[in-house]
Amino acid sequence: MVSTLRELAVGILIAVTAAVLALGTRTAESAYNGTDLGFGENRENGFAMPDECRKTGPLSSYGFGYWWSCSARVTMGDGRVVHIETRASALRPGDHDVPMVESCQKNLPSKCAYTRPGNFALAFGVRLLRPVTGATALFAVAAAVAVVVSPMLTRRRRR
Repeated sequence: MVSTLRELAVGILIAVTAAVLALGTRTAESAYNGTDLGFGENRENGFAMPDECRKTGPLSSYGFGYWWSCSARVTMGDGRVVHIETRASALRPGDHDVPMVESCQKNLPSKCAYTRPGNFALAFGVRLLRPVTGATALFAVAAAVAVVVSPMLTRRRRR
């Protein structure tokens, strides 16, 4: 009985530790709002002005902390005005004329992303965090299940 509770506690500890690590890497990933690594994209510059913002947190799909999601108007350099939704505090209430980059795929010009100007090295680092977050979550689930289920299966075989 005591060993079963100990194994359950270890499984829970592994799951909580991995969840904290996954949320931590997700927080770091969400903190970067710059352009991605897309090489074959058409890019245009503009300026954004948030219209309405909503706050989420302290835990969300962006990780730890409080984050803003805003609807905004982006005035592009060619005079177009585009209405977008931003996430992960790319814009915050009170921001004015925030530089934005419109990145559209060459083969799908209607599919565009709007981000802040970025840094290639940071974008590369963020791209590396994505599989780390997923692998951490998968490892946590597998380890927690193995720690909890394995002793139960071996006990049943002994009887």
